[in-house]
Amino acid sequence: ISARRAPAWIALSCAQASHRDVPTAPTMSQAEELASISGLALEQAAVLLEATAGDLAMVVQLHFDGEDMMQQPQTVLQPPQPAADHGHHGRGFTNSVVRYDRPDPGVNRIDEWFYLVSTGKGKNGGAFPLLRSLDLVEWEEVGTVFPPGGHPVWSANTDFWAPEIHQVANGKVHVYFAARDPTGALHVGVAVADSPLGPYHDPLSAPLVSGPHWAIDASYFLDGETRKQYVLWKIDGNAHRVPSVLKMRELDSSGTHFAEGSVEHQLLSSDKPWEHGVVEGPWLLKRGSYYYLFYSVGCFAAADYGVAVARSTALTGPYTKCSAPILCSGKGWAGPGHCVVISSPSGGDVMVYHAHQSSRMHHIDPGGRHVLVDRVHWHDDDWPRVGTMGTPTPGEQPPIHMAVGFRGDPLREGESYIFRLIDSELLLQYDGTFRGDHNGDVLFIVREGRCPGGTISLEAAGRPGEFLRHAFGQLVCQVADGSELFHNDATWQVVPGMQTGSEAYNSDGVVAVSLRSINFPQNYVTCAGSRGIIQHADVADLRRLTLLASHVTC
Repeated sequence: ISARRAPAWIALSCAQASHRDVPTAPTMSQAEELASISGLALEQAAVLLEATAGDLAMVVQLHFDGEDMMQQPQTVLQPPQPAADHGHHGRGFTNSVVRYDRPDPGVNRIDEWFYLVSTGKGKNGGAFPLLRSLDLVEWEEVGTVFPPGGHPVWSANTDFWAPEIHQVANGKVHVYFAARDPTGALHVGVAVADSPLGPYHDPLSAPLVSGPHWAIDASYFLDGETRKQYVLWKIDGNAHRVPSVLKMRELDSSGTHFAEGSVEHQLLSSDKPWEHGVVEGPWLLKRGSYYYLFYSVGCFAAADYGVAVARSTALTGPYTKCSAPILCSGKGWAGPGHCVVISSPSGGDVMVYHAHQSSRMHHIDPGGRHVLVDRVHWHDDDWPRVGTMGTPTPGEQPPIHMAVGFRGDPLREGESYIFRLIDSELLLQYDGTFRGDHNGDVLFIVREGRCPGGTISLEAAGRPGEFLRHAFGQLVCQVADGSELFHNDATWQVVPGMQTGSEAYNSDGVVAVSLRSINFPQNYVTCAGSRGIIQHADVADLRRLTLLASHVTC
């Protein structure tokens, strides 16, 4: 860094560190300020902001040329080594964090460690691989829940699915899981241990939850207000050609039996077209006045798999679903799902989930389902935003322990934009066409989605009350008629531009985006000739799915 900037850098770093003796997590704004005045990379700035005053005395050395004391100094940076309990301290990370097949990750923090259990068998046999990490980024495999030959007596030693690990109210560690019995039916069971590392045993020698349409995808919830604890599960209806359902029932103080007098509560069923007949993988949390039920939709082996959320002011519902999935396939990753939402080392919320690698949009590469981590940001509308515009973050993320504020949606509500196809001069018109000429009928105002929850609608600035919608696959601006169909057709999710490298077009006032239909979630705004349409990403030209949105100050 330059001699001019060096004093400011040292002063800011020392001021940040002088009042403490132990590392703390910097905020993104602090790191950005230091990076701006010093010329350092954001990652290096974060390291220095974490340093104590003693660290800085050791790691900042200014070496001047003896022949010319006014020559620009050379700064030698030797960042302090990460503390043993901070793992990936000071460094960014890139998904995936487990780079091999570990599907349906069930993750929780117990004491200072994060523990992960997953579907399947371990490297040396046994059921439910068990991993641990100090920072959610660097994981080590430490065994299995059930050792080889130690599977539950009621199971057929096959199809060990979707476990979750929890420290329950009595301090014991429970793993709730699904397994198949000798008849082929799937049930929910529970394994209990004094420590996350085991040994685990099955206290029931029988399933905890069963049903004629099977029971899978168990989860656990402790209500912080009542201190009552519950088990959630999925009725595997889609395997029996009936609707899939998410249910919940109160547990007793042991967490291994149902509470006396308790009853089942149905929380959700698959009733949205974008759920494709499937709701599964429940995860429940309380935030503010709402209970949030995260769940997965679609087929786990397909690119239309994703994460959705519903909320309620009462634990047992009714739950109102968000208008569309909050996490879908994106660049490099397809079929994200089966998530947990927990607090990260920074204190902010993160989603841990699995996804398939994808060398092209909506294509699933071989290699199984990796484990990914993305930040969850809570918007003013009390709906969560996940990852990069609702897709897995494709590039490097700030250090996991760094508090990162929500930077806002890419298209800001109440602002005006003109949309044109990338690499062309074709502008989106009010009549639903893309043309190079126009009569001013190209300016759209971003409104809250007519189906709210992380979505937008586009109102024609020159025709107040008319909104861009798709009708029979074609784009058109029409006056809102108040129908549910119109609300669905005129609501869009904004995702990163689908064309590879389109982020290079981003600049002040311009952002590369794709507009995804909420009632046909794999379909995006594009054009055929000059006609604006929605088209499935599998068959579309990705260049024509990418729009440059230019902000216009009116």
